[in-house]
Amino acid sequence: MHFFWSLVLSVAVSFQAGGAEEKLAQKVEKLIKSSGLSSKSLSLFIKRVGKPSGDSKVFAHNEKQLRIPASLTKIFTAGAVLDEFSPGHQFKTRIFRDKKGHLYLKGGGDPSFVSEKMWFLVNELRRQEISQVKDIVVDDRLFVQDLYPGRSRRRVDRAYDAPLSAMSFNWNSVNIFVKKTGKKAKVFIDPENEYIDLKSEISFGAKQKLRVSRVKKEKNDLIIVKGTIPRSFNEKVFYKSISYPSLWSGANLKAFLQQR
Repeated sequence: MHFFWSLVLSVAVSFQAGGAEEKLAQKVEKLIKSSGLSSKSLSLFIKRVGKPSGDSKVFAHNEKQLRIPASLTKIFTAGAVLDEFSPGHQFKTRIFRDKKGHLYLKGGGDPSFVSEKMWFLVNELRRQEISQVKDIVVDDRLFVQDLYPGRSRRRVDRAYDAPLSAMSFNWNSVNIFVKKTGKKAKVFIDPENEYIDLKSEISFGAKQKLRVSRVKKEKNDLIIVKGTIPRSFNEKVFYKSISYPSLWSGANLKAFLQQR
């Protein structure tokens, strides 16, 4: 098994003085030597942005060597976001209501809209002394309707392959808790709502052999839990992605309103 280090540098330099590019290249070479990393395990490419003509390359080291950058690709995403939004920018999720009693949940692209934020919105709504809601409409039009941009066409039901939407809730994934309660094995969905259908077939056995899967239906998801657990079993949690972010978010808003 081979492990590779990838080093990504974002360099902003003003090239006004003569020989500045050569000086930068020398500094980078010195940095590589002092890092302690194997030269073969490192790939680095620095180019000059905005140069009108000629070669824009400033420094290159194994630049054509294929690597697996993994989570380091987030650096480029973060850079693009910071170029568009300030560090303190907040993505807002809003609720509107019309005179006919319809509630509109408008997604603003907040990737961290979780249960705590949903409770905050619901409590704000409760202070408006609204006692009846006729219907809930979810608005996810801020993003293009591609739930898996840039990903493989092959889908899995794991939480890391959750869909992307302008209106997302709890990272568009659901928690499935399996627990022994008294003499029974029980399954709990968190957060609990009408979007998830549950089918549980668990019995007691010598070892834990659980299989949790998600089946995509026309307008919701079915979670299937099968297998055996020992009588000494305590609790285990599984994480699954959901298929329809807007319907998922709307169902959770309805459940939170009912509880409030």
